[in-house]
Amino acid sequence: MVKQIKGDEYQQAIGWYSVFKRSELGMYVAKIVSVDMESRVMSYEVMSGPYKGKRRSGRFVPGRAIKIYNEFALVKALLQTKEK
Repeated sequence: MVKQIKGDEYQQAIGWYSVFKRSELGMYVAKIVSVDMESRVMSYEVMSGPYKGKRRSGRFVPGRAIKIYNEFALVKALLQTKEK
């Protein structure tokens, strides 16, 4: 299942996967571990790429919608990280 959630619904993303992009890493898939709405920080475990298995965290924009994927749709998320 793939869902798109709004920035004020990020708590629903815990336990789901999403595609992230960082300038030094490119695109990668991560499992969302925790969301702190007050400080706007999301913690996640990287599932692909050179930092696979590492836990990272980053700030998010509260109003921005994101796509989240359950474990059955994880392949769709992984395919999005391929170079175009």
